[in-house]
Parts: sequence; C-alpha cells; structure tokens
Amino acid sequence: KELKPFAGNLVLVGSLVGDGEAARLGEKVMRAFNLAGIRTVNQVSRVTMGPRGTADFGIRISAGPTDSIFAAAIRTSFGAPGRLSIDPNIISTSETMDGATVGVLIWFKRPPLGK
Repeated sequence: KELKPFAGNLVLVGSLVGDGEAARLGEKVMRAFNLAGIRTVNQVSRVTMGPRGTADFGIRISAGPTDSIFAAAIRTSFGAPGRLSIDPNIISTSETMDGATVGVLIWFKRPPLGK
C-alpha cells in the first residue's frame, strides 16, 4: 500500500538470464507492483548486465533524476523490516529501459565471464 500513490508509473523488473531464483522473486515483485497499480516491463530472465555494467548480488534499484522519490519509495517499501534486503544505494542513470526510467534488478548468480 506504500506504493499506491505511484499508480500509473512504469518500472522495469529484471533478472539475470539463467537465474531461476531471481526469476521467481522477480515475478513476485511484478505482482506486488501490479497490485499497487504500477505498470511493469518484464525483463525477468532476460538481463545480461545491469546499469553501468554492474552485476552485483542482491536487489538493486536504478532511477533517473526525476524519479528519485519513486525509487526511494520502492526501496523503503520492499526493504521494510521482514521483507527484502535491498541495496541502500539507488543507481543514478539517465538511461531509459524499454520506456521505464526506474528499474529493479535482481541478481543471485554472477553473469558468465566475458558477457
């Protein structure tokens, strides 16, 4: 319910190709966004590299400068006690990802070397 004020916004949810655990969590994250009225771009099991070439373990949020409040609300909501462990740093990016300027990327496996 913390994200209801952002209904109508668009967020990309992605996970690394071949990372089944992250894909299952990504599907649940998308359902939570959809229940709040937030539209999602499904990149679960389709990502090979994160923003600015990152591929760290855990859950990372990226956002453009105009979406910092939305990104912070995502971090606060999903990172509340008893929920998920989310990287506290929001990756600043000016990239648009399939029309979305906010992204939630889930990494549990390292990408193969050379990718």
